[in-house]
Amino acid sequence: MPLRDNIYVLAIDTSTNISSIGVSCGNKPLVSIYVDRGVVKGENLFLLIDKLLGEAGIGKSDLGGIAVGVGPGSFTGIRIALSIAKSMSYAGNLLVKGIVTMDAIACEFEGISFLVSPLISAASGKYFTALYSVKDGLKRVEDVSLCNLKKWLQFLAQKYRDREILFILDERRRADSNILLGASNSYNIVVFKMFPKTDALVKLFYTHMLKEKLDDPFSILPLYYRASAAEEKISK
Repeated sequence: MPLRDNIYVLAIDTSTNISSIGVSCGNKPLVSIYVDRGVVKGENLFLLIDKLLGEAGIGKSDLGGIAVGVGPGSFTGIRIALSIAKSMSYAGNLLVKGIVTMDAIACEFEGISFLVSPLISAASGKYFTALYSVKDGLKRVEDVSLCNLKKWLQFLAQKYRDREILFILDERRRADSNILLGASNSYNIVVFKMFPKTDALVKLFYTHMLKEKLDDPFSILPLYYRASAAEEKISK
């Protein structure tokens, strides 16, 4: 399929507590829905997609691309979204791009001077996190890692002592804001139901498309967890 900037793109992310599904034409959002992850199973997700396509006034055959969240986050949620994205991409010969969920969350804050650290709840009280510079476009400066919150703060305090950091925290973990407030650096905190917006997923899809860095649907892998240099330093 030729690369165009006005194709219909389906955006799906089911890796966080809130599942995001939407349809855009170019960078213009048409319809979207955000639902609790507990109600999204494979068959339900197909029904939601059909419903949104109908509201957008298009069918599956009109789609040109899929932006799908690859995590990190819910093991089951990521597998559901990826399996649907792969099957639809193969059946419809659609362009597809796997989007790191935290990239999509962080890119909503592009233009601010703060560094940005999304915090996605993981097992055993830990968090998936990463660190981004967003002032002049999205740039991941510390790769995705699984961290104990206090150790992550210690690492940031040592390496980014003079930088202000915006933390994005799921409101279901609101109690952990006390740990962030007690940190020695000048931190700002956002507490809300954290999930990637569909327009952010689509924005990153087009960013990668323009760079000709889209994916083969059979080669997209879930980002359940990847060790990073930051995590190795934190663990020492």
